[in-house]
Amino acid sequence: MDTLLKDLRYGIRSLLKQPGFAAVAVLSIALGIGVNTTIFSFINAALFRPLPFAEPDRLVRVWDGQSSSYPDYVAYRDETKVFAGLAAYAQRSMSLVVNGDSELINSEFVSGNYFDVLKANPAMGRGFLPEEDRAAGTNPVVVISNALWRHRFNSDASVVGKSVSLNRQPYTVVGVMPEGFVGATVITPPDLWITLMMEPVADPGSRSLTSPDDGWLMMLGRLRPDTSPGSAEAEVKTIAARLHQERRERNSGPEEPGGRIVAVVAARGLMVPPQGRTPMFMVAGVLMTIVSLVLLVACANVANMLLARAVKRRKEIAVRLALGAGRWRITRQMLTESLLLSVIGGVAGLLFALWGTDLLKALLPQSLMGNSIAPNLTPDVRVFGYTLLLSLATGVIFGLVPALQSSKPNVVAALKDEKIRFGGTRRRLTLRNLLVVTQIAVSMLLLVTAGLFIRNLRNTQHPDPGFAIDDGLMASFDLGLAGYNKARGKVFQEQLLERLRASAQVRSASFAESVPLGRGGNKSPLYVEGEANPGTQLDEKSLMEHTTVGTDYFKTMGIPLVSGRDFNDRDTASSPAVVIVNETLARRLAPDGNVIGKRLRMDSQGDYLQVVGVVRDIKYHQLAEAPLYFGYRPLSQRYRSFLTLHVRTVGDPTVVISQVRSEVKALDSDLPLTNLQTMEEHMRLPLAPAKLFASLSTCFGVLTLVLAAVGLYGVMAYLVGSRTHEIGIRLALGAQTTGVLKLIVGQGMRLALTGIAIGLIAAFALTRVLAGLLYGVSTTDPLTFIAVAVLLAGVAMLACYVPARRATKVDPLVALRYE
Repeated sequence: MDTLLKDLRYGIRSLLKQPGFAAVAVLSIALGIGVNTTIFSFINAALFRPLPFAEPDRLVRVWDGQSSSYPDYVAYRDETKVFAGLAAYAQRSMSLVVNGDSELINSEFVSGNYFDVLKANPAMGRGFLPEEDRAAGTNPVVVISNALWRHRFNSDASVVGKSVSLNRQPYTVVGVMPEGFVGATVITPPDLWITLMMEPVADPGSRSLTSPDDGWLMMLGRLRPDTSPGSAEAEVKTIAARLHQERRERNSGPEEPGGRIVAVVAARGLMVPPQGRTPMFMVAGVLMTIVSLVLLVACANVANMLLARAVKRRKEIAVRLALGAGRWRITRQMLTESLLLSVIGGVAGLLFALWGTDLLKALLPQSLMGNSIAPNLTPDVRVFGYTLLLSLATGVIFGLVPALQSSKPNVVAALKDEKIRFGGTRRRLTLRNLLVVTQIAVSMLLLVTAGLFIRNLRNTQHPDPGFAIDDGLMASFDLGLAGYNKARGKVFQEQLLERLRASAQVRSASFAESVPLGRGGNKSPLYVEGEANPGTQLDEKSLMEHTTVGTDYFKTMGIPLVSGRDFNDRDTASSPAVVIVNETLARRLAPDGNVIGKRLRMDSQGDYLQVVGVVRDIKYHQLAEAPLYFGYRPLSQRYRSFLTLHVRTVGDPTVVISQVRSEVKALDSDLPLTNLQTMEEHMRLPLAPAKLFASLSTCFGVLTLVLAAVGLYGVMAYLVGSRTHEIGIRLALGAQTTGVLKLIVGQGMRLALTGIAIGLIAAFALTRVLAGLLYGVSTTDPLTFIAVAVLLAGVAMLACYVPARRATKVDPLVALRYE
């Protein structure tokens, strides 16, 4: 320990003697560790951070497919012995009316033991009583969030016991949760909680509490103290096998794609489902690989600096060796100084990460987050531990080889203070050159990635999603939540369209069940008349997506009709069922092109739908998606209570917003509208990932470029310094300054061009994984590759030219006396 303290004191004094070197080294390390810690903080929040409840290690998510039915939940709750409590929950949108003002809110239907499983107590009032979760529709009570209590009830201390209207039904407030409590749904926090028994009241006609085939619930359990997730999963799988067999006996249709996954996993982070963990880990792996490459460049930079510094300390090390110090003692001293640099850089990197996480959250636009809350990025023990381990590993990585080389100098030559000849340092220069080539290659790879994303961002600024964006307006509403039955709902829809179409500022208006490039959608098995059924296991080729639309929808959205006809007044509930398909599905149904009149269905027992038209393919979920099988059904044959109103305006769509509000209010003053925005505003959501990736990759690419340029400059400056005597002789013998300039620049550019070539090959091979994230640009886009190569070569030329120019200023007389 005493020796270690001496090494530390000596290392601190040594670094203080060269503050410029120490500052540059610490800054390089801090930048590399900072970007790594920033990205790891997000990954930690998404995958590893425990939920903010008591004894979080005992909380687990129970998965039985995508979601579970209420009868299945009851079976798991009553038959398992491994849980101290098993809760169920599901989010629903509801219409809240307080003091005459209506608002669409996020509600969460929960089992009566929900708050007990989470070990969360209300700040005011109480939670749910056991008897309130036994009989359907008998206990209309609600627990509200602290945020709702503040902004809708003005922090009323007497709110407990008051009545509120939800979906036009009265409920009594029995509790208010503490500030910051969001429940088990981390991303989209609910505004209030209601017992599962009230779901049929909120959605009249629902079979959610009785149907064993209607999956809608998530399950969260608290393990008993002596139970592991593995043993809990074994018991759950036993029950799941029986439930699955019962389900197969009831239904003969195909299973959900990929089979039904049954698992019990720790409730951490965003609680990603099992089928989503692999893609999530892939994204995390890509991000961590990118920032690790940035750190690699930083380490190479510092290693080069340490090699140059070791040359200046040759005499000092030789004296210590001559006085009896062992090679390991010298190596340990050098490693101590490297670790000291890395730890200081790690602390600075953690400070950079705190700023970087705020910057990254700022890069996430509100359109991408929606109503969600940002993940909790406060550093925890995992983040601190990761930063510490990364700092120590970094110190060893960039310090070990320079330390080993420093510990074996030519003692006699060093004691005579002989300068290093160029020819005698081939191995050390080769190592330095290798580090520079690595820096350039990594910079090339990251800059190509950044260039592709920048080109992608430019393409997405003026995208062609297949539908019109200009002069478009949209607004969503749910008549079911407002208490409308089918007859009243159809009248409301017809009256609203009639009012809007009569306006001089409206070209056309229609309804749709879902919005292109928005959240949601329907997916069903594809059964084609005359073909064999797809079987029990489905894949993407045996599935089709679909939505329901009103008349004039394709005109309003600017989607061209390729063949056949549009929906019209003759398509009624009593007429034959019809469907309009996109071009991709049309080619699947009729490769010969004669698709009109073909019939398909989306249920093995359902009615056939006759194809009456074909429309152009559009982008349904993301701009870079592959073509999908897609169908449109008429609203007149398939009533939907939740719809989005689409309006094509004559001029500026923002002018019509107030008119849409007033027309809806004239028909129903209590009906809340959501997503009332222009189509241009709606397009911010699909464009947000492109902007985020472009921003991040550009930041990382520029950072590595700067580090690589500094590294190349350092190598060339070292080369000029070590060859001062040689350069003086050349000049004394009549060499031209242009020749010396070409000599030095040429040697540096050979390193740079080697790195560029290796980086081009690596980029060509590795950027293929980005295909699904790019829109309108190839992963091997030649313009991007050429532009980045020229940019990097230009920067390398500048980094070589400055020390080379200095070399031409050497005075031969001074250089000949250099030794």
